[in-house]
Amino acid sequence: MLGSWRSHSNYQNFLLSNIKEFYKLNPTIVEYYSSSIEKLYNLDLDVIKPLVSETYSLTGKPSNQQPELFRSFILMSDLGFHSLSKWVRHLRAHDILCSIVGVSKSDIPGLGTHYDFISRFWGVSPETEKSARNSLHPFVSKPRKKTWEE
Repeated sequence: MLGSWRSHSNYQNFLLSNIKEFYKLNPTIVEYYSSSIEKLYNLDLDVIKPLVSETYSLTGKPSNQQPELFRSFILMSDLGFHSLSKWVRHLRAHDILCSIVGVSKSDIPGLGTHYDFISRFWGVSPETEKSARNSLHPFVSKPRKKTWEE
């Protein structure tokens, strides 16, 4: 079930208030990430909510932070990360990146959440994926030669 969805205007307000604080402490780091900040500030994810909601069931535990996960992947790509585990560790180590994604330091989506997000939009049905896994045959050793003569 698709849970709460932070609107783009709420995200922009969150980002501006946090970036102002970072700028007061260290303007160089804000300038360093200014291109990424601008990209995500202008990227309105509200338009994809109807498309995303179709991939969620109507029952179960509500998912949260879906726009934040989208932003996390976009920022990961923008900064040139190719390993998801390294990205999540990097995200946890830098407060400014958390703010750019739209989460607080204590509310960073974990590695498993990122992988779940990928599998939701992978585009392969679970049945197809299961049959592909089952089509791989386990290794069978070659029978040994008989040691006795017939």
